[in-house]
Amino acid sequence: SSDKLLPSGSGSMDFADLQESQDFREIIIQAAERELHEETNIDANNIQKTEILGFYRDLNRGGKPEFCCLTYLKPNKLELREIITPSQSEQRDDFKTIKIFDGKEFLSSAWDNSLQDSPKEYSLALYMNYFMLCKYFHSTISLYQEENYPQ
Repeated sequence: SSDKLLPSGSGSMDFADLQESQDFREIIIQAAERELHEETNIDANNIQKTEILGFYRDLNRGGKPEFCCLTYLKPNKLELREIITPSQSEQRDDFKTIKIFDGKEFLSSAWDNSLQDSPKEYSLALYMNYFMLCKYFHSTISLYQEENYPQ
């Protein structure tokens, strides 16, 4: 998906994430927070909490299991601009921000408009994270023609 937009902390779990004393949910959350740190340099003391939103399997990658998480951060938007220093090996120089939450309300129309404008630039991972957010916020997703969905 190097030519598509991805979620901020998209990545993989490592065997080092597995700890005998933790339950599976804790391991998933720890791996998601580690990936977020690796890609943005947001450290643990800036994380309020992380929740698992859902799970899907990527059939284009042999049914690879994927988890979608939502991380609540302590800093506000302005403070985050000072904190985030993306890893040079992970970060592209072109990125896009879509405001889908205003602090009180989930703004699904913002995503819908962006998806209609350029549907092919979104990765399956980003689309599925959005789908899980809609479920989490009890919102609905606009349905588009099949050719608009990420491959």
